[in-house]
Amino acid sequence: MLKELADRSHGRAPKPNGLDDYSFISLSEIFDFIWRYRMSIGVITALPLLLAIFYVATTAPSYTASAHILLDPNTPETMRPNITSGSSFDSPYIESQVALLKSENLALKVIDANGLMSDPEFLGSLPPAEDAANVGEQFLRKREVMYAFSDGLDVRRVGLSYAILVSFTSTDPDKAARIANSVSQAFIRDELESRAATLRTGSKWLEERIDQLRQKMNEAALSVQRFKVRRDYSILATKRAANGGGNTESPSEDAIAKPRKTLEELEATLQTYRRIYESYLQAYTEALQRQSFPVVNARIITPATRPLAPSAPKKKLILALSLFVGLLLAFSQALVRYHFEDLTGR
Repeated sequence: MLKELADRSHGRAPKPNGLDDYSFISLSEIFDFIWRYRMSIGVITALPLLLAIFYVATTAPSYTASAHILLDPNTPETMRPNITSGSSFDSPYIESQVALLKSENLALKVIDANGLMSDPEFLGSLPPAEDAANVGEQFLRKREVMYAFSDGLDVRRVGLSYAILVSFTSTDPDKAARIANSVSQAFIRDELESRAATLRTGSKWLEERIDQLRQKMNEAALSVQRFKVRRDYSILATKRAANGGGNTESPSEDAIAKPRKTLEELEATLQTYRRIYESYLQAYTEALQRQSFPVVNARIITPATRPLAPSAPKKKLILALSLFVGLLLAFSQALVRYHFEDLTGR
């Protein structure tokens, strides 16, 4: 086919089937073909390229800044905010942390901390804050800013590691770095506040439970003391009756065996309450220590810095793709014209 195309470009009739059909065309024949359709090839190639140049020239550059958060599974057991193990750092746990970083609750904290409710980049076509007269407009502003914030935020796990990449894209490189760091710091603060609140709730529950156990333990101890006093009085009365000191009837053998069994039960109950009380008291002490120094198993290992170059638009890639598409379309139409001329005999 290429040989036939070259013959047509030189005005020669195509040769019959034979060895010449498989011979390669020369560069001069290719150049002749290009020269023949040079106008259409040039115009069609230039159109996508001009569109790409216009897009690159009119599109505002955007910058992406990234921070890295490490979920540290090597936190010492005594420093952990709750009872966890290294096996808890599995994929569902890490994906849950990624979802927390993308949550609206965290986004609202970052938006308020950075004053994004009045930032034109996030408001779009909505009026500024002072022009939002009613509740409906304020809600619309908040949702618009939230959507714009979510579009600029990118949170993902780094491979199969315990690291999470937090990236933010903005037209201002300093703003991109500031918001990426703000998201990371808000995540750490939220974890600390959540752990502290959990510890406060647990400490309060333990304190109430300890009071109940202390009361039950005291009641059990009092029951043991009362039983011992009754048993000592019974033994004393029996001795007096044996010495002729009165008409008190001596207790039967079954009556003596039953109190001894009841005393053992009371003492066992007292020991049980005492052990439970001591374990809860120890847990309460540890909870108070953790509450005074809450620790999370996450830390920022790489803060975001001001990006030196825009992340979009990718000018070289866009221009290269537009040139490739233009050339592809141009030579396609040239081949179509060639076959059409061949069929019509022109």
